[in-house]
Amino acid sequence: MLKLNLKILKIIYKNHEHDKFQRKKIENATNFWLGIYFFINNISIEKKVIPYEKIYKKYLGEDYDFSQKDFSLYISNHLGYLEIAAYMKEYGVSYLITYELVRAPAVGAALRELGSFFVNRESEKSRKNALDTLIQRQQDFYNKKSYVRTLVFPEGTTTNGKYLATFKKGTFISLLPLKPLIVLPNKNFPCSTNRFLFFIRTICVYNIKIPYAELPIIKPTPFMFEKYKMLGKEKWEIYANVVNKIYLEIGGFKETNIKFRDRVKYYQIAEE
Repeated sequence: MLKLNLKILKIIYKNHEHDKFQRKKIENATNFWLGIYFFINNISIEKKVIPYEKIYKKYLGEDYDFSQKDFSLYISNHLGYLEIAAYMKEYGVSYLITYELVRAPAVGAALRELGSFFVNRESEKSRKNALDTLIQRQQDFYNKKSYVRTLVFPEGTTTNGKYLATFKKGTFISLLPLKPLIVLPNKNFPCSTNRFLFFIRTICVYNIKIPYAELPIIKPTPFMFEKYKMLGKEKWEIYANVVNKIYLEIGGFKETNIKFRDRVKYYQIAEE
């Protein structure tokens, strides 16, 4: 039903990526149908308020402007599939996301119809094309050629809610403002880096809650580049590492250097 309705709406509002009114219609429809999906599966989204000002000023400067509103990219830590659907419902975002989710139930349909673009993480060509598309999306948004905001998971993989992986280059290379979202896992949130275990935990947990927080826009500052220049040789690297540290401190995560290929190798060994 979700897939059919979104396809019909996309045909009606075929210019939704470039027309603000049409885009809002698509986003509202996604919110409605995913809301029904969440209701049927007894899943609730809980928006939390958490302290951030002291940590922002530590890394971005005492005079940091918290009133900024202009951004093209959302970012978030990544625990599993549920926050993907939650963010589409709440914000109507498109994604830069792994191609494996193209056929995911409910989520896959919404991803496609909202204008997401997919990447094969094992293909260098696919990763380069995805980065080029992401940069173009940002430019089009600021030039008012597109009204699509994209969400990226800068870790490039999932973690278990206790740890946060290092952030990848693509999200930060343009040095543009970012809107952080942070998933705050609890005992009723089925976290798993293994898809099968994630599915089992999801169907075994009654009344699933997705707690998350929306933080102010992060924009690179001269203070940040000077104060934390030891965190990277290039500006994008300093930016990525500073944002990572903001997430670590605000979310109370532990740092890990796990990479997607490490996880693939682990599960290959486990299945032998």
